[in-house]
Amino acid sequence: MRFGFLVMVGFLTMCGACANGQTQMNTAVFVGAYTWEHDDKRFGGFSGVEMSGPGEQFVALSDWGHLVHGELQRDQGRITDVVIQSWQDLVRHDGKRLDSEGLAQAADGTVIVSIEGLNSVARLGILGGATILPQEATFDDFSENGGLESLAIDAQGRIYTLPESTSFHAKEFPVWRFDDKNWTQFGTITRDSGFLPVGADFGPDGKFYLLERQFVGLAYRTRIRRFTLDADAFHNAETILVTPFGSYGNLEGLSVWRDDTGHIRLTMLSDDNYSDHFPTEWVEYRLP
Repeated sequence: MRFGFLVMVGFLTMCGACANGQTQMNTAVFVGAYTWEHDDKRFGGFSGVEMSGPGEQFVALSDWGHLVHGELQRDQGRITDVVIQSWQDLVRHDGKRLDSEGLAQAADGTVIVSIEGLNSVARLGILGGATILPQEATFDDFSENGGLESLAIDAQGRIYTLPESTSFHAKEFPVWRFDDKNWTQFGTITRDSGFLPVGADFGPDGKFYLLERQFVGLAYRTRIRRFTLDADAFHNAETILVTPFGSYGNLEGLSVWRDDTGHIRLTMLSDDNYSDHFPTEWVEYRLP
């Protein structure tokens, strides 16, 4: 995906951003990228990731309802190898496979996933069985391939989610919060520049980080914004990363954590769409 014309497209795009008065300076600093390969037939399609350790243990979620537990091996902070420790197949109580998309993990280790096909959110049990959380009627209005994907849990254990897509003319994405009993709409996030949200996480600084992508032709472009929250809204939006087209594959998973040097790390994992044309790639940045 790193063909010369894609590099040129990325360059022209960034220059266009300068002309429109947008910043091309990224706050985030590149750490490293690692292409992950494995011969297990369940491998691929990863759309969610959560880190712990710090930065050693991980949980990754595939679109076909597979949860992977593993370990990242590092050299001077950069990923050098990925060791899979176990696979977990996610099924509903009726035995059907989950069309899983978003992933979040609570402080007690509880795993939460968003289910795009059902426009629902589920809490996973120890054995992989999924309990669907109470449904919000508004979720039924989301498009079949643009429903709930981004998922995050705050320090109080409240779940946040938003749809990948809205109507073409919509200027904002609605964000919903679950307080262990009911869903309520918690503010909105501005939609602009053709980016669509695909992943989210709360950082150790308490801020909300949103991973977004833009797809043109055969190339993806990635953006990360972060927000502060008050009682009922998002504020102080900061764009901390924008990549040129074709820099990476289809980055969909995001985990925000603090490394042993005290820096906040942004770990992203790409969805290869179960295709040989796209890599499964770990990409990491840090904040100064």
